[in-house]
Amino acid sequence: MTTGKQSGKYQVKIVPTAQKDLRDAAMYIAQDSSANARKFVADVKARTMF
Repeated sequence: MTTGKQSGKYQVKIVPTAQKDLRDAAMYIAQDSSANARKFVADVKARTMF
């Protein structure tokens, strides 16, 4: 993930490695709870404007 300041806000660029890490984390969490995995991904996307 890289950031760059733009108009007082940060622009977040999600690199392919970060996308894979998010997917891997979600799959790991889903082993216990698919609902928690979906919530985790949604929370990450909401916080990073993914």
